[in-house]
Amino acid sequence: MAVLPDGGNAGSVVCGAAIRESVPPLHKIAIAHIREGEPVIKYGVPIGEAICDIAAGSWVHSHNLRQITGSGTIPVPECGAGASDMKFMGFRRSGALRPGIRNCLWVIPLGASVRSEIRYILSIYRKPYWIDSVNLIDYRAPSNGEPNDLSRDIVAGVARSPNAAGVLFAGLDGEYPRPQDICEQAQADGCHALSAVMGQSGCDAIPRLLDDLAATAPRVREEFPASKLCVGLTSGDGISSLTANPLLGFFAGRLGAEGGTVLTAGNPALFRSAAIANRVTSEKIFAKFMAHAARFADNTLLSDFPGRFRDEWKDGVTTPEERALSALPINGGSSVTGFLERAEAAQSKPGVTITPWTGSPPFDCTAFVSAGAQMILFATEHGTPFGSVIPTIKISAVTETAQKHPAWTDFDAGSILRGEPAEHASDTLMAHVLRVACGARTSHEKKGYGEIA
Repeated sequence: MAVLPDGGNAGSVVCGAAIRESVPPLHKIAIAHIREGEPVIKYGVPIGEAICDIAAGSWVHSHNLRQITGSGTIPVPECGAGASDMKFMGFRRSGALRPGIRNCLWVIPLGASVRSEIRYILSIYRKPYWIDSVNLIDYRAPSNGEPNDLSRDIVAGVARSPNAAGVLFAGLDGEYPRPQDICEQAQADGCHALSAVMGQSGCDAIPRLLDDLAATAPRVREEFPASKLCVGLTSGDGISSLTANPLLGFFAGRLGAEGGTVLTAGNPALFRSAAIANRVTSEKIFAKFMAHAARFADNTLLSDFPGRFRDEWKDGVTTPEERALSALPINGGSSVTGFLERAEAAQSKPGVTITPWTGSPPFDCTAFVSAGAQMILFATEHGTPFGSVIPTIKISAVTETAQKHPAWTDFDAGSILRGEPAEHASDTLMAHVLRVACGARTSHEKKGYGEIA
């Protein structure tokens, strides 16, 4: 089977097969005869089975392809051979697993009543010269006001980011969660944190506490090996499966070969793939992997297709397996060396660490931050203005998106459609990642914002 990024006209020849009918962009054709009931292969695995005989050159879509349960293996890029001498300049954090690539102060308001006041205070606060930025992290408690341990744990995890030189939790007495409680939790995780109960302290409490946090922050960058990097990867849909996702796969292999840690979110198809399961490195991690596979055995997110994912369906995605399997290449050829529960910190292990899947990239990005990532690589087909609280490199799957949204784009993977091998493009991406790790700002950082979900 072949995917036609620009579509095709009847009579054109692709991979030795003459196209029998007009085919829309991003859709598929058979390049060999497929008999009724036989599996249709994409990414090296079945994405569905033929409803009827499909002649070579025929358009393959919902009229002749139906859903089956995906299985088998998927070809993945191999790790690079041996580690090189890649370095970056970061900020040493006392007692932390890895250095920061930013020297920021974060203020996290823990109630709606103080958010606007803190935003005003930060607008007039004069940060010390060695602090990159002072950011308000807009945490919103559960709407029903009830305690939510998971939400609190994730916020405490976000606070231990190595990119935060210090974190200030602020709120009013009597509101949940109490600043002092979540501050103590963050401090127990090694975060340099303080708390402020506004109303009990004077009007200068916030600036004074920020000055206290800044006073203990490092003032110069030091050199570190690439093995000290932890990078979260999010996959894109549609044409990203042909460009940005394989590019991220080669990057994952490169960083893994350097000894660095890659975080990816485990989707349902991941747990049906022998290509990933066969690379799990320990019995304990394999047990976690299989437990999550059982959770996805009857996954309801895949039951309403194409209704739930109609945009992807129009762009040539026919079955839920096809959509989900498109994310697999981002794991590269590295071993699976970790498996996290939500809000759990990632250890410094070379290879891929799998985090819980939410089905929403902004939520996955927040999970990466709470796990300890210093940076995120975000693949997108149509572009997105989203930027996490850590540097988020937006990778456009096609050059048209990069040209249409230059202020949303940091890296263009469209060159792969023009014939550049993904492996070669990954060299350029690695150089870009190291520049960002040394302080070069991403598109959303230039605008001064970052979000958690």
